[in-house]
Amino acid sequence: MLYLAAACFAVMGLTALAAPVRFAEPLGLELTPRRGTNEVRAVYGGFGLAIAALLVAVVDAPDLRPGACAAVAIALYGMAAGRFVSAIVERGMPPLMAFFVLFEIGLGTLVWWQRHMPSMA
Repeated sequence: MLYLAAACFAVMGLTALAAPVRFAEPLGLELTPRRGTNEVRAVYGGFGLAIAALLVAVVDAPDLRPGACAAVAIALYGMAAGRFVSAIVERGMPPLMAFFVLFEIGLGTLVWWQRHMPSMA
């Protein structure tokens, strides 16, 4: 299951690194050259790949897995919470953002459950 979560982050990361403008379009973001594209590559690209690598690294590291999984799950729950705040402030949530809320909660829960699973080795 951690490999599945890692794959989700890797796809996000690689897509944001390779095509930041196209990545941002469905989000309604208009990126300025260098500043905007840099931000998408850093936050969605580099961070996504780092989280993917962390999740793969802790598959067979039972001492590190609980903390790493908790941190990743809490980060995903925090993203969903930020979307809820935005929905309240903006009095609504576009369907894509609602999908992301459900995805973040689901993926966060999947990662949370993996905290104490036995090693795959």
